[in-house]
Amino acid sequence: MSKNILKKILNLDLLSVVLATVVLAVALATTAKGFLTTTSTLSILSTGAVYAMVGIAQLLVLAVGQFNLALGAIACCSAMGSMAFMQATGMPMVVTLLVGLLIGTLLGGIQGLLAAKSGINPFVITLAMNSVYYGLATAVFRSSVFNQVPAEFKAISTNNVGGIPVVFFIAVGIAILIWLLLQKTYMGRRLLAAGASLSAAVIAGINTKNQIWVAHTLSGLIAAIAGLLITAKLGAAQLSIGTGWMTMSFATAVLGGTLMSGGKVGVTGTIIGAVLFSMIKSGLTLWGVSFYWTDTFMGLLLIVAFEFDRVRKRRGIKVG
Repeated sequence: MSKNILKKILNLDLLSVVLATVVLAVALATTAKGFLTTTSTLSILSTGAVYAMVGIAQLLVLAVGQFNLALGAIACCSAMGSMAFMQATGMPMVVTLLVGLLIGTLLGGIQGLLAAKSGINPFVITLAMNSVYYGLATAVFRSSVFNQVPAEFKAISTNNVGGIPVVFFIAVGIAILIWLLLQKTYMGRRLLAAGASLSAAVIAGINTKNQIWVAHTLSGLIAAIAGLLITAKLGAAQLSIGTGWMTMSFATAVLGGTLMSGGKVGVTGTIIGAVLFSMIKSGLTLWGVSFYWTDTFMGLLLIVAFEFDRVRKRRGIKVG
């Protein structure tokens, strides 16, 4: 397949998620009272910023052909650990945020080490670590809610520039850095090469185990950012952070153009997919659909995302 044809297909993948977002926006604008309001727009973009970070955290591990089923738990531990540290020590917010990022990076690194070195199926490892991390958070913090979040930190979720939340700009900025890392650096190219074909990467002299560890470590870092962003939005850190993120993390990444089998990622598409996901949840509320049905719609969306992935594989779209 020529490079030009490949680029056209990749653009088609991005176009499909953009088109779905536009169609949904038009449908909501014409049928849902309250959609075309500043409050609704800010809420969708603010929530979309968190979803974007969750999707990118999953994308980083999908890049090497693996999954991260523990990213919600990592986000929870990072958010609660950082806020508990702040309330116990009274340290400045900057230090508190660094502690949260360090926790996420450490937990992701531990998981990555097990995935790379243990020989156990990575699916099993991340599923087990999800229970381990949530169990640790529950045992250490019990039912505590850390709500002494500084006003300046909560403000990043409510303040806006030109009608767009500051937190969304932060998410886009981080996404750009991840895109540059994966597409323009030697380390990023090695990550994608390992995902495209482990055997070919080994022959090329790439330490694939190291790439797996790096992917999980970076995923943990981004999951921590997502946990901190949702803490700013909620104004508190609690054990419910990260629950229900698994379906959304796969849906946003795969709809955005990331291959489940590794070797190709869609950072821009993931951002748009995150906004689409946020719009769907908002739309269900505006349409008066009971929140009990939310998981049903999200599960169906995930099936659609997996079908997209299957079609891409059938076309032979693979970077490597």
